[in-house]
Parts: sequence; structure tokens; C-alpha cells
Amino acid sequence: MSTRARRLGPLSLALALALVVASVTLPGGGSASADDRLFQLTVLHFGAGQSAVGPHDGAGGLDRFVELVRREHIRAEQTGGDVVIGLGDQFAPGPEFAAARAEPGRPLDALALGRVPADAYVIGDHDLDLGADTLAQFIDGVGRGTFLSATLDPAADPALGPLVDRGRIAQSTVVTRWGRPIGVVGVTSPRLAAAGAVDVDADVVPAVQAEIDRLSDADVDIVILASHLESLPADQDLAGRLTGVDLVLSGGGDDVLADPGARLAPGDEVLVAGPYPLLQADAAGVPVPVAATSGRYRYLGRLVAWFDSDGVLVRLAPSSGPLLVTGSGPGSVASQPFVRRRVVDVTRARVAAQPVTPLAVSQVDLDGVRAAVRTAEGSLGNLVADGVLATARRAAERGDRRDPDVALVGSGALGFDHVVAAGPVTVRDTFDLASNDRLLVSGPMTGARLKRVLEFAVSGAADVSPRWVQVAGLAMVVDIDQAPLVLDAAGHVTQAGRRIRSVVLASGREVVREGRVVPGRAVTVAFDETLLAMGHPLGAASEQWWVGATVQQSLADHLVNELGGAVGARQYPAAGEGRIVRPGVPPRP
Repeated sequence: MSTRARRLGPLSLALALALVVASVTLPGGGSASADDRLFQLTVLHFGAGQSAVGPHDGAGGLDRFVELVRREHIRAEQTGGDVVIGLGDQFAPGPEFAAARAEPGRPLDALALGRVPADAYVIGDHDLDLGADTLAQFIDGVGRGTFLSATLDPAADPALGPLVDRGRIAQSTVVTRWGRPIGVVGVTSPRLAAAGAVDVDADVVPAVQAEIDRLSDADVDIVILASHLESLPADQDLAGRLTGVDLVLSGGGDDVLADPGARLAPGDEVLVAGPYPLLQADAAGVPVPVAATSGRYRYLGRLVAWFDSDGVLVRLAPSSGPLLVTGSGPGSVASQPFVRRRVVDVTRARVAAQPVTPLAVSQVDLDGVRAAVRTAEGSLGNLVADGVLATARRAAERGDRRDPDVALVGSGALGFDHVVAAGPVTVRDTFDLASNDRLLVSGPMTGARLKRVLEFAVSGAADVSPRWVQVAGLAMVVDIDQAPLVLDAAGHVTQAGRRIRSVVLASGREVVREGRVVPGRAVTVAFDETLLAMGHPLGAASEQWWVGATVQQSLADHLVNELGGAVGARQYPAAGEGRIVRPGVPPRP
């Protein structure tokens, strides 16, 4: 237990609740207006931005959000000091993400956040979805603030290591306001596979407590925990296992905390999970305020606290709460002109142009109807699978990994009942045809494991199931008349499948012959992350790594990089080229 936790001693939750609701001063603390020794700290915080630029569900707008943060920052400086903290997932794949990065240089959403007087950002789990290079580009683009995580070690990563050396990435940061040191410790969800050479510490509590204790030993007597464990309950649970924390900020979920009478976005009234802030007893019994807001730049959280000269939390202000980002009504905020002109308008124009911006011309229909992509091979499935394989091979070369032999794409990531007729294939078409939130993973599988995965994929063929896979780098024979693989309610195999009769790699190597696995080395497989989630008892790869792209991105890149903008009917015939053969079942026309 830290020395600060012993010094504070336990307070009653009832007394702490009185502090929050009525701003009652603790005995011996004096009043904020009468005692000059009290220090007023305003903590401004915001949740996952996820590349949003425009209003969402009746609130938000990156231009108004930036202006609101700047306004509240100036107001807080006049009454004490403030700390501004972003709580992770600053960007996310999608049309707006693609638009913000449509041209070389500084990403547009990063350009906007460069106008926010932020002291720190938590590294969210999704900030690493597309690889360390993308995160490094974003951090450089923002240009200010320290990106934090006590549960990640990116020092060995070629892209992020230099940012660690320059102090742009750290486990914690200390800012000074009116001579008072304030520590901020970041936490990233452990449900994150390593991206590049970034190591993930799954033992969250010891890692975070060690960083809190290090700050305490350095005489930092006000500590803020900025946590991105993807939900408010998870962040509350973490707070209950720690000591020495004064304030907790919860990010990564879409939780709304608000007191009665707070102005909320339409429909958010039913989502309120409790008052702002909640109180959580820490491991020593000390009640700690926990604050949260939902993301997409719809709210700015404002937590106003007074501390005594020893760093003891004395009082919370009734002005604490979520501030709605809106251009009308009470609390409305004007648009920030630079962000509106250079970021919001440009991004929206690019998104609007996506439906008419061609990436390629196809000589064949790309049929994404469920019955087409979930039961058989076809032009779309082969095209997307080839894109996944090509993207994973490029990533393997950059990361000094083994080149994938094959690619498997779950049909649930494809088509969405959308058909692109022969002719231009636009940027927006790629979003309509392939998932922009399914990330790519690569890793080795034994022949036996690969066969089980394929057996699971074809076990629901008669039901037009999203288990079905599209493939690249192999050809297989599937006999639906044979026994399917069967799992019980717990996910255990109760009947081994016999439908996969043959699997031959593009190199000519046989993996399955006459229904039996042929002994040989492991096969390196690239696949979308949810493919094995539907049948996890079959096992993921024994070792796996993020490719740093989504299914949609791999399709768009393949159209441009490997195909040079031309999808030929001979290369991608409508009925496929024999990668998946079903005896007795004629190819689709």
C-alpha cells in the first residue's frame, strides 16, 4: 500500500456522497472561498473520438468540441488550474477515418486535436488496431500531449520507440499547476494482441499500482487514473483494487453519468448509469470519484475538485458534470473556424465523394448477396481473400514475419447483400462489400487445426451460415453429404467433421488427402479476427500477430496495388476458379 493511502485513511461513503451532492467541506478543511490553502483543480476529459467529425445522434461536431474545450480551459485557468485528458480510441476505421487520411501528411482528425490544449491521451485498444505505424503517425500529427499506458511497453517498436525516447509516450505524466504536481496514469485494456513489437501487460493491477507508487515516492500528491478498460464497471473494479488514486476517469465504453437536470443528447436519458461522478471505495476503503462520458465528441466531462496543501481531496463542486456539445440552446458553443474549414468540411466532402471516387473497374459483377458468399466460391470472395493475403504478406515483410501461405475470410465480413455491377468500383463500394471493423490477424496452424477450422466453416453450409469462408492460397474439396463437425453447448467437439476431403496449397503441397491430414510443417494463415471467435474451442493460432488492417482496407489496397485498378473476368470469374469444389453441386452461374 502506498504511503499516501495510509495517510489518507478511510472515509465513509456517506460523507463522501455528501461532498459530491452538497459540496460540503470536510472537517478541518475550511471553505474554498475562505481558505487560500485549498487548490482548485478542473479536470476536463472526453471519451473515444473514433474519428468522428460531424454531429452524432443530435450532438457533437469536432469543430464545436474543440471550441468548447478551449473555452472551458480558459475558464478553469482563471479559477485555479486544469488538466485536459483524452481517454483513448482517438481514431477508428471507417469512412471518416479513410477520408482523414486520403492524402499524405498530417491526418485531419489529428490536426484538429492539435488545437485542443490536452495534457495527456490514453492509448486505447483500438488505437493500435491498424498497427504501430498508424498510431505513431497520429501521435506526431497531434503534436502535443503525452500518450499514456502503464500496461503497454512500446519501447522496442521501430515506430513507437522513438516517441518513447522523446517523451511523447509514457506510463504516466506529471503536469504542474500553480506549483502543484499532478500525476496522470494511463491504462489500456489487456484484451489487446501485441501490435508490432508492443508488449501488453495483462497483469493490470500490479502494473498500475507500481506507477502510482512511483509517483507518490516522487512527492506527487494528486494522482488521476485515466483508464481505458472498455467499460465503466471494469474501471470501477480496477479502482477498487488500487490505493493512492484521487480521481478516476473511465473511457472506452459509451457510459453516460449525469445528475438530474443535466442537459443530454436526445435519447441519452435512458442510458444514464448513475450520478456524475460515481463513488468507488478503493482497496483501503477510501471513496474515490469516478467520472465518465460517452464518446464521438458529444460531451466534455468537467470534474471540479478542491485539494488541501497535502493533496487530500476536500470537496467536489456542484458545477461538475457532462457538458453537451451543441450549437443551440443553453450551453451552446460556436464552431471553431479553423477546425470547421480545414477538418470538418474537408472530411465531409471526401466522405461524400467516396461513392463516386473509383478505385478500379471490374469486368464482372461483385455479388455480395448472402446466399452467394455464404455457400460457395465467387468473384467477390476470391477478390477479398486475395486482398487479405496480399496485405498480410506486405505486413509480414515489414515486420520480419513468416509470409502467410493462405488467407481465410469469414463470409460474415463480406457482401452485406450488396452487389456492385460490372463497371467502376468506388471507395464507398469497398465499405459496402467488406467489413471495416474486422481486423486481420496472421499466425501458424498445424494441418490438423487448419482442417478443423475448415470443417467448422462448412458445417453450416446448408443454413447459409456466416461460418462459411472464402479462401486464397489453397484449393479444397468439400463434400456436404459427409458428416459435419458438431459442437456441444460448451463448444466441445462431439463429432469430428468429415466434409473436408482435400486441401492443397498454391505451392502444390497437400495438407488434407482423402479426408486425412498429411503430416508436414505448420501452415501460416491470415484471417479476420472474428473468424475463430465463432468456434473458439477449435483454437486460434498458437502464435498470432495483428496485420494492421481491416478487411475493407485490404480490399481497397488490393484493387490499387496488386490489380492496378482492373478486375478482370478471367482472373475473377463470377462462379470462381475452383478454389472451393463441391462434388455434385454445379458452380453458380
